[in-house]
Amino acid sequence: MKPISLSLTRRRFLQTVSTGVVGGLGQYPVFGNQLTPSRLGGLDDYVEAAMVRWQVPGLAIAVVREGQLVHARGYGVRSVNESARIDAETVFPLASCTKSFTAAAIAKLIDTGKVNWDDPVAKHLPALRLSDAELTAKVTIRQALGHRTGLPTANMLWRSGAFDRDEIMARLRWLKPAAAQGEKFIYNNVMYLVLGKLVEQVSGQTWNEYLRTELFAPLSMKSTFADSSGITDRKNVAAPHASNAGGLQRIDRYCPDVIAPAGAIHSNLLDMGQWLKLHLAGGTSDGRQLISKVHLAEMHTPPQPVEKRDPADSRDPRVSLENYGLGWFFNEQGGRQVVEHSGNSTGFVSWVTMIPEERLGMVILANQHNTGLNLALRIWILDALLGSTPRDWSEKVRSGFTKVQERFDEAKTKYTENHPKETALPRPLPEFAGRYTSPLYGNVVITEQDGRLSLQFGTRFKGELQHWEKESFRVFFPHPRLDDWLVTFAIQDGRITGLRAKESPWAPADYNDADDLGDFHRG
Repeated sequence: MKPISLSLTRRRFLQTVSTGVVGGLGQYPVFGNQLTPSRLGGLDDYVEAAMVRWQVPGLAIAVVREGQLVHARGYGVRSVNESARIDAETVFPLASCTKSFTAAAIAKLIDTGKVNWDDPVAKHLPALRLSDAELTAKVTIRQALGHRTGLPTANMLWRSGAFDRDEIMARLRWLKPAAAQGEKFIYNNVMYLVLGKLVEQVSGQTWNEYLRTELFAPLSMKSTFADSSGITDRKNVAAPHASNAGGLQRIDRYCPDVIAPAGAIHSNLLDMGQWLKLHLAGGTSDGRQLISKVHLAEMHTPPQPVEKRDPADSRDPRVSLENYGLGWFFNEQGGRQVVEHSGNSTGFVSWVTMIPEERLGMVILANQHNTGLNLALRIWILDALLGSTPRDWSEKVRSGFTKVQERFDEAKTKYTENHPKETALPRPLPEFAGRYTSPLYGNVVITEQDGRLSLQFGTRFKGELQHWEKESFRVFFPHPRLDDWLVTFAIQDGRITGLRAKESPWAPADYNDADDLGDFHRG
């Protein structure tokens, strides 16, 4: 198991202004510093200073302890373009923290005797077809929840915007395994879509409706929605932001509703406080057992033991990004097992953390892209509540993020500086135009106009090709959150017959999030 490492790549490191007091909460009490545990004294000042350093416009933090929501506060603004404040009712996307809800939905189905953790997925979802019959028949619910099916990420299936849920699942038959079944942790959003379809097949309800009736409604999570449709008419919603060379700016909202069971739930602090209470109370809420203790305990049990150290041995928490169970990561801090999940979506970062043995949990939501402030605050708050003197984790984590970004910038600069001297085109430019098809990913369309080539892939990827070397072109997308590609054309007997596409060709070798889209054949 690894401590916090400065060498982690951007997503693995994650998968890892002033204060607004909560008010107008209806059935909920009003929270202020008077109900904040004394050990969190100084948190507000620390958050405000850290937000400035991290350029985070808005943040929301809730803490649950011993069955009580003891801290629920908003900090900063919903949008840099407006003055509206973040409060405990402001809705944020949960991104990948959604996965714990999908696991809980399956736990409820297990409670009814309809499924089991180790059932093959195909037993309950006959429409599933993977690359071969044996894999299809053997991949279990537990393996899908734990990202151990052996299948690669294939995020472009949903990132492209070209396919609906049924089409994405149908195309899995073309996805070749990257490891043996059950052998290796490979984070896979698409298999959570499959699990959502399983919930629908077994329950007879849509995934959205099942969550609403079985979890959201019983927990009085009135501002929680299983996709972005619930935020359409709401005003108290955080806006997405990102930093670039020009500074902090609001960016377009992107909600991955097509992959909803993996990352599309939206919620706020008050509702998430209810979610934490359920987990910390053994699956009960208002005297009702919503999830059985035995299956909740299994959700909170890591696939491998979490090494517990004497707190005096090291102040740095352990953050393993591969010890993943049933919708949760498992880590360690202060000698206690930490059960948690982070979420990273366009313009937002979310973090949900629990220490069940302490009946302690928290949720931290930020409206800034790819920030590490959530992690820094998670560590600071746990330090404070577990009796350690908090250190400046914001600066420590920010230093780590800076070094990670420097690695990427250096790799990209070296890749660009090593641009080959040879720039002659192997074929006239118009000959590259055409439709190229992959059975897995669909179509890449290349067009030529006025001596320039453009690429379109799905609805989200539209960019310009610049000749790189020989048969290769580098593709640049105007959207600030899309990395460039390298497209290499196949030429046989003087004719262009296909292409191969790879995202972020400059990325360091240990960066696991750059998709290799493989081969596309000319139609």
